[in-house]
Amino acid sequence: MQITKLLAGVALSCAALAAQAGISFSLSQSSTTSQVGASVLDLGTYAVNNSGAVQTTSSNSQVLLTGTTDGGLGYTIQGGALYNATTGISGYSARPAGTAAGSTWYSTGTSGQTSPGTVSFSNGIDYFGLLWGSPDTYNSLNFYNGSTLVGSLTGTDLNTLLQQPGFSNGNWSSGVYVNAFATGSDFFTSVQLVSTSNAFEVANMSAKKLPEPATYVLALLGMAVAVRKSKKAA
Repeated sequence: MQITKLLAGVALSCAALAAQAGISFSLSQSSTTSQVGASVLDLGTYAVNNSGAVQTTSSNSQVLLTGTTDGGLGYTIQGGALYNATTGISGYSARPAGTAAGSTWYSTGTSGQTSPGTVSFSNGIDYFGLLWGSPDTYNSLNFYNGSTLVGSLTGTDLNTLLQQPGFSNGNWSSGVYVNAFATGSDFFTSVQLVSTSNAFEVANMSAKKLPEPATYVLALLGMAVAVRKSKKAA
């Protein structure tokens, strides 16, 4: 697993976290993705509710919501809860810093919501991004290909990566956009958000599905033509 720090505009390899293959991460101060080809997961629109979740689940296997991105990628979210409070609900969930007023966010935890929450996709994806709000050390983001764990990132990892030991302390004003990239031949089919206490709050989730097989064929043909032309030129 390779992790890169982009917050200060300077790339920083974090060798202490480079223990897994198949996934790499980058962090940014933006509240949304800048990844070309990525599509946003729509969490729906709800009236502001400052007393509780706007939609919740009673178990981590219960479907919370389904949808399809503008890029044609189907997704299903199981477990967790959706919130739309002015700033947050103390003891339950906080609005991720940088999100627009009146927007919905997703949260997992042990009270008023369930954990883990799982975002599953209709196709394999090679990129997933989210705004991680008020990170806590007991938050964990896990990436799966089927039942195989490809990689993970925890609140404690964020402390190490950002070289800020107290970053993941639940501060409502803290947040970071996490970009996860599948490397090599790996890809993701689901992302799991685990929190052993309240809460793990995220927003502005985005994903990019793997190219269709036909796209690979066209790319290979293009490469073959380029090689042939270069040989003729030589």
